[in-house]
Amino acid sequence: MDFRVRILMGSCFKNLLFGATLVLSFLPQGASSCTTIIAGNLATVDGTIYVARNADNSPLKVPYYLFHEASTKGPTRYSTRAKGGVNDFTITLPAKTLAYSSIPNWKTKIHGAAGFNSAGVGISATETIYIKPEVLKKDPFNTRTGITEDDIVDVILAQATSAKDGVRILGEIIKQKGAGEGFGVAFVDAREAWYLETASGHRWMARRVPNDCYFVAANQGRLRDFRAFDPDFAGSVDLIDWAQKEVFFKGSPEAFDFTAVFHRNDERDYRENAPRVWQAQRLLTPSKAREWRDSRELPLFAKADRKITLADIKRVLRDHYASTIYDPYTEGYRPQESLRPISIFDCYQSHILTVRPNLPEEVGHVTWLALGMSALSLYVPFYQGFHDIPKAYQTGTERQKAGSAYWLFRRIQTLAMADFAHLKPIVREVFDAFEDKTIARMRRFEANYLKLRQNNPRKAATELTRFNREIIEDALSCAQALADKLEGLAAEAVSKRDRALRK
Repeated sequence: MDFRVRILMGSCFKNLLFGATLVLSFLPQGASSCTTIIAGNLATVDGTIYVARNADNSPLKVPYYLFHEASTKGPTRYSTRAKGGVNDFTITLPAKTLAYSSIPNWKTKIHGAAGFNSAGVGISATETIYIKPEVLKKDPFNTRTGITEDDIVDVILAQATSAKDGVRILGEIIKQKGAGEGFGVAFVDAREAWYLETASGHRWMARRVPNDCYFVAANQGRLRDFRAFDPDFAGSVDLIDWAQKEVFFKGSPEAFDFTAVFHRNDERDYRENAPRVWQAQRLLTPSKAREWRDSRELPLFAKADRKITLADIKRVLRDHYASTIYDPYTEGYRPQESLRPISIFDCYQSHILTVRPNLPEEVGHVTWLALGMSALSLYVPFYQGFHDIPKAYQTGTERQKAGSAYWLFRRIQTLAMADFAHLKPIVREVFDAFEDKTIARMRRFEANYLKLRQNNPRKAATELTRFNREIIEDALSCAQALADKLEGLAAEAVSKRDRALRK
């Protein structure tokens, strides 16, 4: 592709590996966007509940993986400004806070993205969504002191005791303090998953995901009907009344359509956002596939043609319309037919929260974390009972640094971009084999862990730490060997293009 040739030929090979400027040049589509997938326990092959998201923003937004200890020293004052965040949101946390994991920004250690807490609650936050300007004129965002993506994971996981409780807490914060931006947030526990969306600066709605369905969101409002007294719904008490009062909505409550009333839906959404939902549903429910041009009317919840597996979730998160005219990374791409893919180079991390209710939370709750572009990365498991996080996952800034897991995976991805069509299959062969082997190792470990936990819980916890650290170390060794191999292959690709350009 021309844009890659120009970049590669204009930079020395060292910059291909480590230059932040070069990394930023590999953006096939717009940045600052995400894709969320939720699957209920009856929709999956083994009763697992999945909450997954590609977090897209900037390849220089280096994520860490942190574990936060529980505290009994409260109540404490949480301040975004004090942590170097985007605004001056503050809130008082309770006297006792729960332990939790998060995947924050390296600089502020907030903007936590996803995690589980010691009460078994998981969150993925946030999916950026866009509110209609006329709505925000009546109830604007509180950009100065409202809650944003910076705060949601840390504030909610520190205290939520269930998925629905997390919805309640965030909804109350939106009401009292306001939202600083438009967002969607996924919540999960051992029983169910919920999804919340903002309607305006101080109003919101949430809905429980049906157990036998899956849900996909891609930077658009997705929730539709609202039933005020149904236990599977939650939202601002004046949601419909306020919309009617401000003349955003003139129908009966039965005809109320949340996203049609409050959320933007224009050509930007039609080309950048809706096609990602269309593609995910096309992959999981091919029997009901339709043209992407019909993507404005996709169902809110869908049923897969077969029970969903972890591999299915990964496949969706890694999709870039491969081998079609919409694939921006191959020669068949037609810019005039441009659709924004699910997996892009801008993705700085992709996570899959898995809840397996039949197992103890310390092993039943797993965060699968892929650093960088999901199509060219490796999902590494972090058990919720694993707290001794390796330094490699807490190292790195916006500049390349040795010993950083993030920059090791970014090195692989940048090298593979030198000849995506030929080098991606090499990356996937290595990483797919590692993931398959890891899952088999986890099954054996978990069977032994359950036996040991019955008689010696302390030793079981020690073994969990040893095993998870071993998996992570093996993943980094696998990635290092692949990066070394790719250097020569990428150099050959650049040399070939160089000769072609000089003819």
